[in-house]
Amino acid sequence: MNKKIIFKIIGKYSYFIWLIFLIFFTVFITYFYDHNKRSQINYLKKSFKNIYLDNTLKKITSELNPRYTSIEYTVKEGDTYVNIINNLDIPKTEKKLFLKSVTTNKNIKILKLNQKIIFKFDNKNNIKIINFLIEVDKKKRYLL
Repeated sequence: MNKKIIFKIIGKYSYFIWLIFLIFFTVFITYFYDHNKRSQINYLKKSFKNIYLDNTLKKITSELNPRYTSIEYTVKEGDTYVNIINNLDIPKTEKKLFLKSVTTNKNIKILKLNQKIIFKFDNKNNIKIINFLIEVDKKKRYLL
């Protein structure tokens, strides 16, 4: 008889019992998740304080060269496109391509004093001219 009464009470409060069980279960899981997260953060902090790792990262990053570089050249008196491109350290094929693209465009054939030319290079394998911007006026610029 006692068993029937106990099962009736349990049946009556079964939702409440499941709710308490779920609350304890979620608290238990969040506690272990938070504890694991804190331990991983502490481990990372300790590894970043490692002198050998710090020195290695500094050495590696100090020797890196940027992939894209840009050079701004201001035209001086007596400069030609040939003189400008010969001053740059790029392969002959790129120099020929630059001179060919300049000669085909009629608007940029004449150089003016203090005119700006901006070159953008790709330094991945062989140095290549990605684009160059020639300032014709204060308002007009040609991007090739």
